[in-house]
Amino acid sequence: MKKVVTIAVFSLFVVLAAKAQDKKTVIENRCKELVRVLNLSEKDQWRKFIKENYTEAWINKKMRLQVQGGPDGGAPANNSNETTELESKVGLFQRFHDDLGKGTITNIKIDGDNADVQVKGETGLDLSFALKFTPAAPHLIDGLGVQAMMGGPKN
Repeated sequence: MKKVVTIAVFSLFVVLAAKAQDKKTVIENRCKELVRVLNLSEKDQWRKFIKENYTEAWINKKMRLQVQGGPDGGAPANNSNETTELESKVGLFQRFHDDLGKGTITNIKIDGDNADVQVKGETGLDLSFALKFTPAAPHLIDGLGVQAMMGGPKN
């Protein structure tokens, strides 16, 4: 009887470990695809990526963009010319694309439902993306924070 219980517990552990690895792989692939798509200049590709990889709740959420340390002293950005929340997100991708030029991933760190992605831009500006994913499959992106650094992070 002990042998059967041990085998069952071990099997459960293997299944849970495989699911955790699968989740990590999905999250890592979404992070890599984000940067690949940001390197493109086609808005329809950004729009498609947003629709397929972000939750509806995030897409429909009002965006708050604030620049700290800029010439305007950190005033919130005005998105009044955007027609929908989806289009405001496409505009955000435009800004990331313009700021980075072509970006290259230098590091991806995954911790549970969160990922930090460091991207080095050809413009000299580096972006650090903090992404929050849904715990359940298909592990869509449900949160996004971005920090920009000129010349990379300071140690």
